[in-house]
Amino acid sequence: MRIIENSPSQLRLRDRTWWISGVCFAAAAFVGVGAAVKHGPAAAFWSVPVMVIFGLVFLQATDVTFDAATETCRIRRLGGFRRSVKQVNFADIEDIRIDSRVFNTDGAVMCRLSLVAGGNVTPLSAAYEQGPQRYEAMRSSLVQMVFAGRPQPPESDPVRDLIAAGRRMDAIGVLRRRENISLTEAVRRVDAEADMPA
Repeated sequence: MRIIENSPSQLRLRDRTWWISGVCFAAAAFVGVGAAVKHGPAAAFWSVPVMVIFGLVFLQATDVTFDAATETCRIRRLGGFRRSVKQVNFADIEDIRIDSRVFNTDGAVMCRLSLVAGGNVTPLSAAYEQGPQRYEAMRSSLVQMVFAGRPQPPESDPVRDLIAAGRRMDAIGVLRRRENISLTEAVRRVDAEADMPA
């Protein structure tokens, strides 16, 4: 997800996962041609449609517009063979949070933004991406627009949010990656934070 417009009147975000679909479609073409040449057209009968279906499933696009004039957030999403539009008033937004996950293969912290409104959490994108600092900067811009003239929510802390969500292992991974500390120290600090009263 990235900001494509940031003006006093409008802030627009865009998220595309079309590259995944492109890889699936290219693989389908490669496998289909290779199988047809080597074993005849019937050999590609099952593999090509499966890859095309995966490509269609990952064909997702999200456009989010925060409009200061109307004080609304409009989320347009295309994906999973359907299209949806959702509108949320600024006054109903309680928080804009950064959702984080840790992928244990390399310890990378992946993020996405979500709106909290009326107790419901609405992710602004389907996919998680690397770049916690980039997501913190995006969140800061959104908070300044959405909460202009009213109290702002507290700063987002992915470790604290993960602990509150009961995702202890992800919290430990994010803390280790962020502060370059040992596993033992990260476990101690996460446990200490979890034991603190709310």
